[in-house]
Amino acid sequence: MWWYAGPTKNHWYKALIDGSHLVLLKRADQISTRLSTVPFKAQGKVAYSLRLRSVGANLFGAPPGLPIHPNPIPWMINTVDPALRSGQVGVRVLLQNDTIVNVTSFQATTASTAM
Repeated sequence: MWWYAGPTKNHWYKALIDGSHLVLLKRADQISTRLSTVPFKAQGKVAYSLRLRSVGANLFGAPPGLPIHPNPIPWMINTVDPALRSGQVGVRVLLQNDTIVNVTSFQATTASTAM
């Protein structure tokens, strides 16, 4: 997830697993937009990794559950959105009842333009 929060606006991109899909969302000018949704059936009591990469206007979502590599192949999400070209990175977790989330690693690096 990354965002830009100005004095009156809260803009962000967010990747999430909703139980049956990998989803990429955007919020800008108080409007939420689903940029991409791909099928992904999550299983109970299984830990998944989730990776979001942005290079300029190009946004990528990594395959959950696969080992982390510099450039996972294939990216499950590959879309373009020029709305939010700068900002900060971070992790935000919203929990449902009986849900456990363990953040075991978070890393932000400057991406190269090479895909």
